[in-house]
Amino acid sequence: MWWIVLCLVMLAGAARAEGVTAPEPPVDPASFEFRMQNLMNGPALSQGCCKTCRKGKACGNSCISTSKSCRVGPGCACNG
Repeated sequence: MWWIVLCLVMLAGAARAEGVTAPEPPVDPASFEFRMQNLMNGPALSQGCCKTCRKGKACGNSCISTSKSCRVGPGCACNG
């Protein structure tokens, strides 16, 4: 029985020596890193828009109702 454990330990060491790594854990889509990566690599950044407003109008980095007035300075949201 002890030799089975020894073989498993040796195999695990050999796998690490060959450069075999464990798979990375899944990324939480709600995490800050995931959202920033999508923002930096997504098509919205290349177009200059972080959000496209289809029902309302752009106001800063978000959308508001067309009946409201925007009190925020320019942002990355675009009217669509």
